[in-house]
Amino acid sequence: MKDKTRKIIRKAGIAAASLCTATLAIGIIVYAWFNHEREIAKMQKVKAPEQLYINAAHAEDAVFFKLSGIEYNTYWKTAEGANDEICYYKDYVFSVSGEYVDSFTLQLAHTTNNEFTYQIYEANRSSTVPTKNVKNDDDEDIVVEKIYGKEYIRYEAQYDDNGNEIFAEEAPVFAPVTVVTGKDENNEDITANARYLYYTKGNEVFSDSMSGENPQKYLNPKSGSSILANRDTNNDTYNIIADTYGTYSSFEDHAMPLYWQATGIDSGGDASLRRPFYKEFILHVEWDKDQKARTTFKETDIIYLAAKAEYS
Repeated sequence: MKDKTRKIIRKAGIAAASLCTATLAIGIIVYAWFNHEREIAKMQKVKAPEQLYINAAHAEDAVFFKLSGIEYNTYWKTAEGANDEICYYKDYVFSVSGEYVDSFTLQLAHTTNNEFTYQIYEANRSSTVPTKNVKNDDDEDIVVEKIYGKEYIRYEAQYDDNGNEIFAEEAPVFAPVTVVTGKDENNEDITANARYLYYTKGNEVFSDSMSGENPQKYLNPKSGSSILANRDTNNDTYNIIADTYGTYSSFEDHAMPLYWQATGIDSGGDASLRRPFYKEFILHVEWDKDQKARTTFKETDIIYLAAKAEYS
């Protein structure tokens, strides 16, 4: 991955290294995920089940799930090309796919080199550019395109030379999204595979730790800090320092990841047919709009995503 993050104030990168993404797809062991036991979140090593995959949009191969660098001092543009407001977040589409399950657990971990905040939303997809109703200068209702990057994001579907959509090699294959391109001589729709898929944010997915008497976004936040992880998070079965870093102790605070987990996510699949499923999400990355805050941004953060099937 090319490093485009050397200009500290102007750019900051988010790296979900291709190695990381690929390992999630094939189910290699990942660290520091959580099971609730006696109402206490206990951290332990788990294996991402082989039948669930973290993919790009529309369950395409994970290699196309690219968390590109973030540009500062840029503006969202209206459909007419005029400046809207300065950008202060960026959205990325990913999906969970696999053999049918009723529900699954979604897990996120990230380092804290940059003062970013992270949220996950369910994704709403369409094959056309999303629109909205606004008032014109005469106070009349008109329909305009939503603002790209701010109100929707676009994903370019990936096809091979034979026109087949490129899904993960070991993951289920799904039918391409199609669009109507015209009418034939019998006035029947002519369709083609969609080149672009368009996404808007749906409901936010909240972590398990947001419920209870002491709601908090992450499972291991440092008290008094808005972004740092707690170095001392441990219990009788797990010690975050020893189990994650072994005997190595010379690591920087921002290198310790924060852990987030949501359980009981409905797969949305058909229980009667039990066919393979996929569900799409948006990873929302936000930063402070204040120009002064940007001077504290560094270079690169690592993000880990994993999904685990749930069985009743």
